[in-house]
Amino acid sequence: MKTLFTLLSFSLISLFTHSQSWSAIGNGVNGRVSCFSVYNGELYVGGQFYNSNGISPFGLLKWNGISFDTVPGTHLLGSSRIEAMAVYNNELYVGGGFSPNSSNGPSIFSNIAKWDGTNFSDVDGGCSNVVYSMEVYNGNLYVGGDMETAGGITVYSIGKWNGSEWSDLNGGLTNSARVFELEVYKGELYVAGGFTHPQLITQCIAKWNDTLWSEVGAGGISNVIYAMEVYNNELYIPRYQTVSGITTGQPAKWDGTDWSLTGDLITGNNNGVGNIQAMHVYNDELYLGGSFSTIDGDSVNSIARYDGYNWSSLGSGTDSTNIIGDTLINWPFDTIYFYAPHTISAFQVFNNELYVGGRFNMVGGIQTHNVAKWTTPVNVAKHTHNEPSYIYPNPTSGFITITIPQEGFIEVLDLQGRIVKSYFEVDKTTSIDVSELAPGVYVVKANTGDGILTKKFVKNY
Repeated sequence: MKTLFTLLSFSLISLFTHSQSWSAIGNGVNGRVSCFSVYNGELYVGGQFYNSNGISPFGLLKWNGISFDTVPGTHLLGSSRIEAMAVYNNELYVGGGFSPNSSNGPSIFSNIAKWDGTNFSDVDGGCSNVVYSMEVYNGNLYVGGDMETAGGITVYSIGKWNGSEWSDLNGGLTNSARVFELEVYKGELYVAGGFTHPQLITQCIAKWNDTLWSEVGAGGISNVIYAMEVYNNELYIPRYQTVSGITTGQPAKWDGTDWSLTGDLITGNNNGVGNIQAMHVYNDELYLGGSFSTIDGDSVNSIARYDGYNWSSLGSGTDSTNIIGDTLINWPFDTIYFYAPHTISAFQVFNNELYVGGRFNMVGGIQTHNVAKWTTPVNVAKHTHNEPSYIYPNPTSGFITITIPQEGFIEVLDLQGRIVKSYFEVDKTTSIDVSELAPGVYVVKANTGDGILTKKFVKNY
């Protein structure tokens, strides 16, 4: 019986492991992948790269699920970097950094062009500087970046295109603003990036209702936002500084009225702060990509997923150790090898698989250059949970407040599994003094009689 149980357990683990997997995409590409779009049944891959499988795409390729192919006419974009794509009026719009003024491979277009499946064409003169984001809202295409004009019209970092002409958004932002992300949520267009709004007392995030600008919480966000995503009817942002006056090292979510914190600390190698560049929903889970090392003390290596309660890793994440990138420079005295950073910057669901792009040479232990795909069947991705516990503030140096679904008992454990605090018959909301604990990561375990709930928190100095 024991042998049968062991074999059955091993089989179930093997089935679960192999049903979630990483795969390479051809031979990959030899530079940064920054965006994807699905058009006419094919996956378009944009970024800053120059070859794949011996072909020369100038920053834009298409993938049919089996092999890469060029997009005819990409030479018209010059030596481009593609930063954003969107399908509008049955055409694929591509934006980024390419213009007739470029000294390194000039383009005949100015930072934005459209593709009808056969030819590229102009978008009424284009934009005066780099395009970073695009989103369709209320029948128009909104384009964000750090441009001052679009089609000769002053737009200040965000313009509206109706298929035939450009217009501004009630004065736009400022000539020093950068719009990195656009997202539609509850009938309004959310605009995020690096800016101070000229009409509102807010930073880095605002919303537009097709007529007027308004704030997203008091004061907005104190630092640059590169990604947003709607998940479980809330708008998530990966911000780590200040949200409406609350200091946080965690992602935040907006329900249309108020901000709240997820209670999950994300750290990285940049002075301990993780840099989040992409978010996407796949099989009912929220995926996070960027340049970061841990979430709640667990190693995730620049990519993680969230099921509404807990974060988890995707295998071993990104890694480029000892894997030499495609790009080589023959210096007079030596050869310089370039190793890709461990960065995820784009997601796209295509053929029920999650495509991941960025700058990496290995992901999940598989060698692949800058683009890969992750597969998780729906029945594996779905989880069953009780109502979660919440812990705040997190991190903390003194007290934590724990909210659980019903009365029960609570234990606080260190990462070696040793119980450091125990509380019996606690209320649904309980405050605990953890000031005497040594700095580090701890686990709160709550037994409510309806299941065991666990949540990590960080104890500061």
